[in-house]
Amino acid sequence: MSSSMAILTTIVICLLATIDVKPAPSGIVEQENHSKIACWESKVSGNLESGFQLSGEEYKLCSYMPSPANYEQGYVNGVDLESDDYSHVLGLLSTTTPGYSMLSVCIHEAFTFRGNLTSTQYSIRCLCNRSGCNIPSSMDNFFTFNQSPIFL
Repeated sequence: MSSSMAILTTIVICLLATIDVKPAPSGIVEQENHSKIACWESKVSGNLESGFQLSGEEYKLCSYMPSPANYEQGYVNGVDLESDDYSHVLGLLSTTTPGYSMLSVCIHEAFTFRGNLTSTQYSIRCLCNRSGCNIPSSMDNFFTFNQSPIFL
């Protein structure tokens, strides 16, 4: 397979983390104790105008993708772990030390479908692992929202 036909993925690790030299006070973003989390999803898949609902606790990762047409909106869903290898993302999000927590991992992707660089499509996808972390809003609001503790 030629490199122009391969899916090119560049991982941009968003170091959106709480960093402090002393132990994190109570109330700082905490890891979920559950093995599964709830994610925001469109009521009608792919339709941003249909409204959103919180899924049951059935995922390990939630996804947020800003709309390429309007960065004030985002596509949200729970991630099917069978769809790709997410072991590196899960590893990054599970790393914690006192005063530090990885809040999300954002990936900048390029997809070339016909071997012609003019048909390349690009997207940004952010993955997070706390219930409700993929808030259906603007990308700026996604990052701001994930600076606070989330308890559902």
